[in-house]
Amino acid sequence: MKIRVVMMCFSLVFIGLMFTGQSIARIDFQTVEGLWLFDDSKNVYKDTSGKGLDGKQNANPKLVEGKFGNGVEFDGKSYITIPAHVNPTKAITITAWAKSPSATWNQHGWLVEKRDAYILHPVMGTVNLAFCTVNGGLWNLPKTWDAGAVGPKDITVWHMYTCTFDSTTGDWNIYIDGKVESNLKINKAELAPDNGPVHIGWDEAGADRLGIGTVDEVAVFNVALSANDVKSLMDGFKLLSAVEPDDKLVTTWSSIKTQN
Repeated sequence: MKIRVVMMCFSLVFIGLMFTGQSIARIDFQTVEGLWLFDDSKNVYKDTSGKGLDGKQNANPKLVEGKFGNGVEFDGKSYITIPAHVNPTKAITITAWAKSPSATWNQHGWLVEKRDAYILHPVMGTVNLAFCTVNGGLWNLPKTWDAGAVGPKDITVWHMYTCTFDSTTGDWNIYIDGKVESNLKINKAELAPDNGPVHIGWDEAGADRLGIGTVDEVAVFNVALSANDVKSLMDGFKLLSAVEPDDKLVTTWSSIKTQN
């Protein structure tokens, strides 16, 4: 099972960081609000966090080779719906691997969307990703929805996009491949507690806002992970392609937290 490999991966990261003096104490299972690995079946996308937020397909997105194991390919008609729930409000981290078949994003807002709380928001016709937060109003007060939007040179290859917001400090960040590429100071207000669904592959702001691209490894945390935490997450995922499962190295995120 893929979660076994992911757990082993985080164990390896922890072992390596013990010798570098870094800590991944905050990357633990108790801070995960949802985790979708896309390796379960064609019509149910299991929430590995144990919160029961299993996704359901709309218009048959295609399971394809992902960054790790399977990923989900969206064709501009399909998307995934995560059941209705209230999002974290005090702080949040959203992360996803994604790539586009074209040189620029085909449509706005579709990567990971929970209106009206947050959106990982591709900017149509560009390589940029915006991070939209409802922090006392729409969006990113006192900034605009696309303030701080940033992207890599080539979105036709896999990248890990990670966005964080902490309402106590107003710190807002976009990381690409574990490196902070954009940061803002915005309104120190909690995220709006939206009780609707999350959509992956569609922005419900418009019927046409359906993505064309491939997505893998989506996760939501109820903390704003630090730069070191995000880098550790990136390093952990990279290890998956370089190692084989080994029962001696399998652990859980909660065990990692205990050891720190």
